[in-house]
Amino acid sequence: LLLSYDSNNQTALVLPGPIINHFLKDVAEGSYQGFPSLGIEYQATLDPQFREYLGMTRNQEGVYVSAVTKGGSAESVGIKVGDIILEVNGHAVDARGDYKDAQFGRLNVSHLVRGQAYVGDEVKVKVLRDGKVETVSGKLTCKPAKDYLVPPYLFDRGPNFLVHGGLIFLELSMPFLQSFGNDWESNAPLRLSFVAKHTDDYEKQGRRKVVILSGALPTRSTQGYERLGGLIVTQVNGRPINDLADLDKAFKEVEGGINRIEFEDAPKILYLDAITAERDNMMLLDGGYRLGSLKRIE
Repeated sequence: LLLSYDSNNQTALVLPGPIINHFLKDVAEGSYQGFPSLGIEYQATLDPQFREYLGMTRNQEGVYVSAVTKGGSAESVGIKVGDIILEVNGHAVDARGDYKDAQFGRLNVSHLVRGQAYVGDEVKVKVLRDGKVETVSGKLTCKPAKDYLVPPYLFDRGPNFLVHGGLIFLELSMPFLQSFGNDWESNAPLRLSFVAKHTDDYEKQGRRKVVILSGALPTRSTQGYERLGGLIVTQVNGRPINDLADLDKAFKEVEGGINRIEFEDAPKILYLDAITAERDNMMLLDGGYRLGSLKRIE
């Protein structure tokens, strides 16, 4: 299935037959759970100094596990950061992260999990750990997008949002970052791009999502705040913000008539008059922006 074609570069994006068959077979069973994933990030081991640091011999192949997704297959199987993956289901993995497929030749190791296996299948992974070869095994899973701190995709629904006094708050997601274009990694706020790839610290803090101030509509409340955006919200009115539901509650617990909004980075603190903000909310619903709702929190 041809998905796209770039005539300038003469490159095409193609969905191969086995992947289509995989999807159709999974759906036909009536309990489609999505494609499984191993849930790791890895680095190639081509650099001689890196290999020496890892204690790999000259002839050893494999890739270095640099991150393990919380709640993913790798974590449940027992793969750890620092492991060197040597084999997956009996297929040797080279220093680039490829294996030799009997039908297609050299393919990325992810195909062994996402392309050939199904949720619930057994996976066996041979790793080099602390200089010793070990084999770990377990069931493959598919972590639902909603369970990620930064959801990788959003299907069949719009993003969660909350507008208060003209300030627009969202939960950080990959679709939001990708809305900055093909070069989103450079064009999107660098802090947010970094957070999307390094979520461990936020998960340890107990965050369910990363709430951001994405922008501001012109209202009385937002005068002077028009250019603010891409800021991670930490607290509102003294309440830690771990998702948009927390933010919604915090705005209802204002004391002294002034909302205090705190961020990770400058300007650090922003103040919003509660009465003016409520008046602006009514104006936004009835005015030129024709907002049907000031929030969607699912």
